[in-house]
Amino acid sequence: MVNYERVNDVLRIDCSKWVISPRIEDSAAAMAVVIDLLLKEKGIKKIILAEKRENEYSEEHVKLLYSIAETYDRIINKERLLNLNRIKGCEEILQKEFKTVESLILEGWRKDPVYTFLKLKSLQKKLSLTGRNKKCINLFLEKILNPIIFLIENSEFIRVAKEYLNIYKPGERQIYRKFFLLL
Repeated sequence: MVNYERVNDVLRIDCSKWVISPRIEDSAAAMAVVIDLLLKEKGIKKIILAEKRENEYSEEHVKLLYSIAETYDRIINKERLLNLNRIKGCEEILQKEFKTVESLILEGWRKDPVYTFLKLKSLQKKLSLTGRNKKCINLFLEKILNPIIFLIENSEFIRVAKEYLNIYKPGERQIYRKFFLLL
């Protein structure tokens, strides 16, 4: 359970008992906690992660974080893109690929959106070049993967991130430090 309070348009999260870094730019888990709270709390303009000292995130930062939350919500709830019924008849053939995409969205997007975006693009390219089960692959691309990538690629966060993709290394948070320390 995350302790937090909302006062007007400010979200203050108590991180005093966290064992992870209370900074979005340093911790994938902290980023996921913030994204989850933004899915619940609309209209936030400032976020404070409070531990021994307070880490503040401005309205500009919050807009980027909201773009992650809103994209997640669209993929999961509004568009319902993670639904095997979208590829009827091909569920068993593409189970592995579906599980990969599902895991990347449900876990990765809230923690490391750049990694998620790059992995999805890589999977898209791999599937586009494969010769096996073309009908099912095309259905998967058309009904699940391409729409997800379209939503992610058009999120404000990824539009800003594209400028920094050349410095990204999987598992490292340097790219997030660019966003949250330099913006």
